[in-house]
Amino acid sequence: MKRFWIWLFTAVLCLFCLGCGQPKEGGGEGSQRTITDAVGNEVTLPAKPQRIVSMTLGTDELLMDLVPTDRIAALTYLSDDSGISHISERSGAVEHKIRGTSAEAILALHPDLILIGDWWKLEFLATFRDMGIPVYVYKTPYTVDDVEKMIVEVAGAVGEEERGQALREEYHRRIEKVQRMAAREKQRSVLAIAGAGGAAYGTKGSMYDDMCRYAGIYNVLRDITANGNTRVSKEIIIEKNPDVILLPAWTTAGMEDVPSREELLSDPALATVEAIREGRIVSVSGRTLYCVSHYVADGIEELATAVYPKAFLREGTS
Repeated sequence: MKRFWIWLFTAVLCLFCLGCGQPKEGGGEGSQRTITDAVGNEVTLPAKPQRIVSMTLGTDELLMDLVPTDRIAALTYLSDDSGISHISERSGAVEHKIRGTSAEAILALHPDLILIGDWWKLEFLATFRDMGIPVYVYKTPYTVDDVEKMIVEVAGAVGEEERGQALREEYHRRIEKVQRMAAREKQRSVLAIAGAGGAAYGTKGSMYDDMCRYAGIYNVLRDITANGNTRVSKEIIIEKNPDVILLPAWTTAGMEDVPSREELLSDPALATVEAIREGRIVSVSGRTLYCVSHYVADGIEELATAVYPKAFLREGTS
């Protein structure tokens, strides 16, 4: 009998110790972990944050495919805009939307994680850090490969590594399929007139330029040295003589100067340009041109379809 009680006590003690070693989701000392964000800050946060606030459209889109919507406290207002957001049909499931930088509005949501890009003025974040709210600054992607890293990075921050890996693999698979199809086409040159105020958009080193490379397209603006004042003038269009011109289907403040398809086609000064002569002026969604999330894979597919419509519409890429 004595041996029985010793055995029972030992078994209960073992079960208790095993239970204590498991992290508890949503609270408790065992649920916390410390990670380092993209700018070198150590961030202590729950194993699976339950009140996540997204401060950029890129993380809006990624979160919607990484975590249940009841773990998202807020997305940005851009998530509701079908012209630029890939999740506009689903974003209504998240009640609160962030517009601007009101610390009070964000604090009222009681976040246990704020996700924000490294392009923000980071002094804004001091308010939240001073109150002990975890703020994770992620590296803004500028290339297709950067997006893969972003998927893994944000998935780790929200405690969804396995789901993040699945998204990464699907992203990679879809892009490879578009590459294989584009490789069978004679390469065309493309000019996107998509910058605010007619500014040169998609020069070398931009996400758009890298997307063109994966879509089997030659971006004519990758050759120019541009700054914030460089405009896509008629002289540049004539000099570069693109096979296809892309125009954004989505507009916002500052983009009123982007010419329409009709204006380009009727301009006698551009009559010798290949894209004008052949009528190859295509509208492309803002979701494609300005994307910085895993939906870049969709963007690469849309670019390839816009430039090589017969090949891609005939075979499909899904």
